[in-house]
Amino acid sequence: MAKIRRDINARSTDEFNYDWFYEWMAEAEEDLGSMYYPIDKVSKVIIQNKMAFFPCDMYKIQFVSHCGRPIYQNSSQSMFSSTYPQSNSTINGSVNLSTGTGQKYRIDGGQILIDLPDGSILDIKYQAIPTDEDGFPLIKNTFEHKDAVESYCLMKWFMREAIFGQIDYKLWKDMEHSWFIKRDKARARDNYPTIARMQNIKRFWISLKRNLNSFETYFTNMGENGIYHKNI
Repeated sequence: MAKIRRDINARSTDEFNYDWFYEWMAEAEEDLGSMYYPIDKVSKVIIQNKMAFFPCDMYKIQFVSHCGRPIYQNSSQSMFSSTYPQSNSTINGSVNLSTGTGQKYRIDGGQILIDLPDGSILDIKYQAIPTDEDGFPLIKNTFEHKDAVESYCLMKWFMREAIFGQIDYKLWKDMEHSWFIKRDKARARDNYPTIARMQNIKRFWISLKRNLNSFETYFTNMGENGIYHKNI
């Protein structure tokens, strides 16, 4: 953010609207198509009035439990289902841990709905979007990503001046073209396989043994797949 402010020569905070740039950064990451690189997290939420709010950084829920027992999502249309354990879910009157608590939850927007007493604590394992201390999503920490996001913000900033004729429109088109190039570069960087992924590709490729001796079967096995050797 400081680099962008320096590049546009904003001398005061009145000239630099942070909210605009936060919005433009989110637009740039969404256009890049790789804004979500979630990490695994575990959080505790407290039930109040049969509901609780999800963490603000949650991207995808993975597992919910209460007092160490799993709770599953309700797929029916009613708000609550299986409020109490069914007869086949109990062992001597206690809840069978293999089938969970008998409770089920529903998701409504950013809330989880469940029929539990107030003050109950749910453990939620989920995939989270990395955020800062203020809850804003972090930009992916690669040079290509940061360079592309900066290029998009500069393009949006000077678009107003191009519309009102304060700068040459061709100059703004050059900024737009620069954003397109840096966007594609960042996308290519994201899609490039990691060292571990390249190693897996290599191991799979060299582990395929083709039917080199097809003449021994009068070439009847030419159309068959190669043999995968796991020990290679």
